[in-house]
Amino acid sequence: MSDRIRSVLLPVAGVLFVMTLMVAWGCQPAASGGGGDAEEDLCAGVTCEQGEECDPETGECVPAGGEGEGEGEGVLAQAATRARELDAGAVVIQASGLNGAILDGTGSQTLEWEFVAVNPDAPETTWVLAYDGEAWSDEQIDSVLVGVVYEDVTLVEMTEEQARERLAAADLEDDFFGWALYQPLHPGSLNPLYAFNYGTSTATVDTATGQVNSATVPQEEPPLMVPPSDDSVSLQYLHQAAEEIRTVDEAAMVIWAGGRDGDDQPLEAPGDTNVWDFKAVAMHDDEVRSWTLTYTGEWAVTEDPLPPFGIEFLDLTVVGMDVVEAWSIAVDAGYQPPAQWWILFKSLNPTSDNPLYVFPTATGYLLVDTVTGEVTFE
Repeated sequence: MSDRIRSVLLPVAGVLFVMTLMVAWGCQPAASGGGGDAEEDLCAGVTCEQGEECDPETGECVPAGGEGEGEGEGVLAQAATRARELDAGAVVIQASGLNGAILDGTGSQTLEWEFVAVNPDAPETTWVLAYDGEAWSDEQIDSVLVGVVYEDVTLVEMTEEQARERLAAADLEDDFFGWALYQPLHPGSLNPLYAFNYGTSTATVDTATGQVNSATVPQEEPPLMVPPSDDSVSLQYLHQAAEEIRTVDEAAMVIWAGGRDGDDQPLEAPGDTNVWDFKAVAMHDDEVRSWTLTYTGEWAVTEDPLPPFGIEFLDLTVVGMDVVEAWSIAVDAGYQPPAQWWILFKSLNPTSDNPLYVFPTATGYLLVDTVTGEVTFE
């Protein structure tokens, strides 16, 4: 898998949360789409233009990604085919791309693609497929994804090119870092979205309505807050994570938090949490840095190759509700423990004003608004 592009999968020791964040799992890679001697002979010495690839059957340059109405759409179709070859019931639930300039200077284009595929009826295995414009590869992750919607994004009629046209119509540039296509998990998200990450702002395009929403990432200093008490389960570690990452980069802020049991056991109460996971970003004029932090009694910090998609860059130290309070609100609303995990983040959905705690249930997800206490079921 390319080190230059990672979708949003956050590793949590056998339990993965998807929000368009991804770092290395230490998975077992399995190369696909090989090529025999005949392929090598036919394409030997063939140099294709940007956005083209050599057809191993003819030795001629053809549009990258094969047949389809557009290059990106063709790559998505190929990804779906390859996923079904790995698992007949697999569907592609997320597509993402790394953006880059076109050589003649007339705009930008997708340089690399990555796809996440799962069989909803046998979700114990996740497939991550990558295409760099020349060759395909795949990785198998033997773990169940939680916090995701198994929406087949190949059914989306809007292409990447059409989503870019919507951006242009909204007077937004095409110099974003990357994009993702996925079904968000938060209130009011009825349709899959294209999300475009500009670093200092994020834009989304509703694939059904075409509506464009753009939000500038707040870069002001977070308000001074009294550190949470030692008996809090989420906030005290969130503040510790903020202090930890600021020793790496003073501009860094924590934008995602989650808790779980290190032995993958269900949480009967928030206090059973013994592993905390965080995502942090720092925005600079020429780059956006991103990290994954994990606390298990001591801190582990890993810098990620790309900033996350599908999540607002909001400094979560402004949140005043602890997961203990959110859990209590969920129980009062009729939710019964245990929970496999909990997460805290601010969604990109324009109808979602505040950060949310999310708890899984047997049939969906319970979301608690950290400001209003409103409970929503997905």
